[in-house]
Amino acid sequence: MMITEHIMKLKQIFNKALYWKIAAFSTLCIQQEYQIYEKLAKDRCWDMTTHLKKTVNRFWRAVTTGYAMDDKYLLIVEESFFEPRDRWEELALQVVVDIHDLYYAVWKKDVEKTLDISNRQFKLVEKYCELIGEKFDDANPLVKNIVNQQIMYSCI
Repeated sequence: MMITEHIMKLKQIFNKALYWKIAAFSTLCIQQEYQIYEKLAKDRCWDMTTHLKKTVNRFWRAVTTGYAMDDKYLLIVEESFFEPRDRWEELALQVVVDIHDLYYAVWKKDVEKTLDISNRQFKLVEKYCELIGEKFDDANPLVKNIVNQQIMYSCI
């Protein structure tokens, strides 16, 4: 499948890259996921878009300055967890989990886990396709779009 080849290609591209480039790439992926969360969270009791947006913006500052993330951003993410009641809410919760995991990956400068965000993005779209009844494969426009964007992002 094209996705597996794509993930391998990304690992080759970032094999010897500076860590900040890997973190920037993953932050771009998270920023896209956050936009999905924003739409799913609108007018919900668990909506933490204002706070999570600050966290995503702080990722950018951490990437560009090299300064560590403050623990208050981890607290924001942890406060964003909720008990999902349906599959759409499970999708929104997955975005929160991905932001949480990226926080720890960036904090530990774990290249593998930081790059895993690209794969998680595909898993998120796979769940979305399942919910709307579309086939998740290489021909799906959403999959093609993610592949193209991630290739573009990898040229940072």
